[in-house]
Amino acid sequence: MEGSTSRHLRIAREEPQPSWTPSVTAIAGWPELSRSFLELTGYLLRFVPHQNGRTDEEIPVLVPQSPGGEPGQEVGPDAVLGHLRLDPTDRVQPDARAPAPVRRFAESLAAMLGELLTVQGALWEREAELATAIPLVSHAAEEKHLADRLREVLRTAAESVSAQAAALYLLDEGTTELKLRAAWGLSPARLAAPARPLKTALADLEAMLGHAVVLENTHDGTRWQPPEPAAAAVCLPVAGPTTILGTLWVFCHRPRSFSERDTDLLEVATGRITAELEREVALQTALEAAGLRKQLESARRLQRSQFPAVAPLLDDWEFAGWTESGDRLAGSFHDWLCGSDGRVLIALGDTAGSGVEAAMSAAALRTAVRSLADQQRDAGRLLERINLTLWTGSAGDQKAALFCGLLDPPHGSLRLAAAGSVHALMLGGKRARILSGEIPLGIDPETRFSQSRWTIPEGGLLLICNGAVRRGKDDADRPIWETRLLPMLPALARRSAKQVAVQLHDTWDQLAVDTDLGSASLLVVKRSPRANP
Repeated sequence: MEGSTSRHLRIAREEPQPSWTPSVTAIAGWPELSRSFLELTGYLLRFVPHQNGRTDEEIPVLVPQSPGGEPGQEVGPDAVLGHLRLDPTDRVQPDARAPAPVRRFAESLAAMLGELLTVQGALWEREAELATAIPLVSHAAEEKHLADRLREVLRTAAESVSAQAAALYLLDEGTTELKLRAAWGLSPARLAAPARPLKTALADLEAMLGHAVVLENTHDGTRWQPPEPAAAAVCLPVAGPTTILGTLWVFCHRPRSFSERDTDLLEVATGRITAELEREVALQTALEAAGLRKQLESARRLQRSQFPAVAPLLDDWEFAGWTESGDRLAGSFHDWLCGSDGRVLIALGDTAGSGVEAAMSAAALRTAVRSLADQQRDAGRLLERINLTLWTGSAGDQKAALFCGLLDPPHGSLRLAAAGSVHALMLGGKRARILSGEIPLGIDPETRFSQSRWTIPEGGLLLICNGAVRRGKDDADRPIWETRLLPMLPALARRSAKQVAVQLHDTWDQLAVDTDLGSASLLVVKRSPRANP
């Protein structure tokens, strides 16, 4: 260990360096402010960064909106940027406490200084983060393969410290073994050697703690043996900011010592190796992500194109709706379809899950609705057939909510049924009607669904929505459905179905703050009042 009389093993400990240190030298007006403060008060104003303890004459400079700073009040160490010290000059008594006006003046300056230093630190961090905005470009043919680049780094590292060989050992996925992945100065056959168990690699384990393990003479039978025959060696960790990747070994043919400069040069080499490895991983991830983004965008375009855009051309009837999923694939849908017998199918579905899985389930559910709707005149039976189709076509783990309505336009009669978390509301006539879903689809193939019969009067408005619309809350944690959308309906009763849908969508989209609700769908059907002859 460090401080031992043995010359065979030395552990070079790297002391952690402090992060950004606040400084007033970059503030242009600070010297003039200090001189003016001195002339006005007789006290020299000094800024002391990261001062742990403070006397009564030291005023803390805090991060904005940080509590504390008063005597007896605790202040977190991360909230203290430094202290303002009031040093008396010969114009005031040396042991006298600063007058209250002078101290209040200094406290005001400390608050302003805290704002400036916080902005200075934020700018320092943001500029470093903007450096990562450099695009990662993949060339069709890299000038050098990763193996060549690693070998070149190992060669440079070994030659910089007058060593004869260098090797890179990386951890496996289970972090139980170290495998030789690149080498310089060793036989190429060593790359085929079996991996070394990590639990017996004592020097590698010590290096992974953040130390440089220096073996100055291995001929004396020390247990810190290098993985390759060598008289002297150095082992350093190869690690990123959050992940330990492996170790770098440098080998020499004769016993020798390694200076601190040598270990510093080797640490630079480990940083270059880490950068090469992480660049390769980032490049592969970026290429895969770019391909996935293109596929998802194509899927979103296809999904949007399948939502109904043209309403059925029926006298006195209007249809409108929307499905909102942000930049994700929608797991819900709204739909309408004219049947061969003149009836109109209106449907709104919502599937469990999220992402691609929910979108695929929603597409299958919509297909089942469209293919079976023309064969049934009973909405409850239609849901039962769709439920059986969903059950037999999956492993029993695809749950879905669905509203189905069979509308007879000449008479305004509607046969409807619902399953799962869907909600239907009809306004018009003498009273409002509400229908909530029953058991979700896909749970039990023997589930029976009941049919309801409604008559939509002239001027009546039918509104169907899924659970995401009803669960949405604003920034005050109030439900948008009850507090904003429902109160809007009486005022929208005289507008067209499209205007109603647009107004409800704009209000919901503007107020909803929860991004984990899933996709939201809403469907509006309106029967226009006939004009008086």
